[in-house]
Formats: sequence, C-alpha cells, structure tokens
Amino acid sequence: MSKLTPQILAMYLGQQVFVPEENKTGILSSTSWHHGEIVILDVQYSEKDDYTVLNENNDITRVKPILRKLQDMTEEEHLEIERLPDAYWGQLNADQFAYLLSKSFDLFGLIESGDAIDSKTIQQ
Repeated sequence: MSKLTPQILAMYLGQQVFVPEENKTGILSSTSWHHGEIVILDVQYSEKDDYTVLNENNDITRVKPILRKLQDMTEEEHLEIERLPDAYWGQLNADQFAYLLSKSFDLFGLIESGDAIDSKTIQQ
C-alpha cells in the first residue's frame, strides 16, 4: 500500500522528483487542489522547460520524490539540527522538521515503500 498521500507530496514542493512517463527529473514546483485532491502537478525541468502532469483520478504516483535516507545525513547537517531548539521528549520540533524536509530527507518511509527514489541510486 502506498504511503504517499497528497498532503505528504505537498510537503516536498521545491524538491526533486522523477516523472516516469517522461523519464526525466525536475523540481516539483506547484500543485493545484480541488475538493481536497491534487488535480495538477507542475514539474520544472529547467528554467524554460516545465511539464504539467494532469493528475487524473488523484493518481499522485505519476511523480516520485527523490529523497535522502536519514542515515545519509552529513555531520554538518547533524550539527545544524542540534543548533535548532530541542523539542519536548526528544521529538522533532517544527524548525527541525522543516529543515529536514528542505534537505530532501525521507521522513515518512517513502523510499522503503517504493513511493520515492533514494537519491543515491538515481543517475542525474
């Protein structure tokens, strides 16, 4: 069962995605919603080349986020997380969560479920 939901995909706006039907990678630049469902996914391949995925039947699997495993965090990134305020009982706070998302970390097990691609395995 897919772990990727429209809400999770929207958290990765601005991050790299793979579009299988085009066999290209690009940046997930925007989503358009209608009645709680994503109906359009915009992927920008370059400054002048973008692609609109019409999301028929709310099929968000037409793009795959390209993410990093938490275990691939660099020492510098780890230190940056430690500099941010601690959360209660060792949980991530909003700043830490946003930082990890901005660095394309898989926070939802999407690589393991096959809903995302490990950035170490994709050829650019």
